[in-house]
Amino acid sequence: MRNWLTVIGLLTSLTLLTGCAHIPVKKGDRPLESQLKFRSNGSFKIVAFGDVHWNRMSDKDKETLRVMDSILETEKPDLVIYTGDNCLSDKLDAVREGYQQLTEPVVRRGIPWAATLGNHDAEYGGLTRKDVYKSMLGLPGNLSVMGPEDIHGYGNYVLPVMSKNGKKIKALLYVLDSNSYTTTHGTQIYDWIHQNQVQWYRQTSEYYKQLNNGKNFPSYAFFHIPLQEYNNFYSKGTVIGVKNEDVCCSPVNSGLFSSFIENGDIKAVFVGHDHVNDYIAGYEGLWLGYVRGISFNTYGKDGFAKGSRIIELKEEDRSFDTWLRLDGGDVINKVFCE
Repeated sequence: MRNWLTVIGLLTSLTLLTGCAHIPVKKGDRPLESQLKFRSNGSFKIVAFGDVHWNRMSDKDKETLRVMDSILETEKPDLVIYTGDNCLSDKLDAVREGYQQLTEPVVRRGIPWAATLGNHDAEYGGLTRKDVYKSMLGLPGNLSVMGPEDIHGYGNYVLPVMSKNGKKIKALLYVLDSNSYTTTHGTQIYDWIHQNQVQWYRQTSEYYKQLNNGKNFPSYAFFHIPLQEYNNFYSKGTVIGVKNEDVCCSPVNSGLFSSFIENGDIKAVFVGHDHVNDYIAGYEGLWLGYVRGISFNTYGKDGFAKGSRIIELKEEDRSFDTWLRLDGGDVINKVFCE
């Protein structure tokens, strides 16, 4: 699909510095409380919508809205996460209105939601990613935050999921900005999650670990552009789902995945970006998954229904269930992930 990546070739991987530079922490960067909590039966359900590509309530947007509304009515989640390329308008007032429109089925049901940016957000009209992200903050039900000012990107934050009684943290949801594009050697490439973002994750993970008497909280990461390791997991791991296009990652490896391995807290990573990939692949206790494209307003594949990924966490262990809910109501690729 995006063949220009293959022309560039693989750049030299970046490695983490041995001693992570200290990232200043402000109040709220590492919350200890949250309105999110496990249900009385010990479950917590997330619906992840990928690549909404909203375009001012066009007829195709209305079809996207219909499918989102149907999925929400059936699944009744505790949280909705939009994994980027959400609203492509070229003016800030239109972006804010677009978010109001595309989140209407969520807000109407009183479901909290969160979002990260994709590579196409802020691509038009000379908008900045910062202004685009700020424009949807404060909308009803939105738990997204700008994140630390001292690191790259907008919308790097963590959401605790509390115990059923709301008193203890039981799981963590990391939302990261995978950024958009950059230019190297005169060629535009996909950007990557930068070193200070990786360091922020490492320090935040360690903070919560110490808070939990040296034990990791089961944690999950959400962003837009997949990591290079999605290719490795597809070829070597346990794979459920399909790969209909190349993994369109950055040619630069920032070392985020190695940090996930070293810290040992991340159970799964979920991304969008590649609309007709929907697989989840597991290898040695870590899962990398796509959320599947939801939008009728962008490319797809004949016979490949629009849909979303459902993730159901368990309060008392580190396992989770996940499946795809499709336009028309079908459930496919349900898997229990330990």
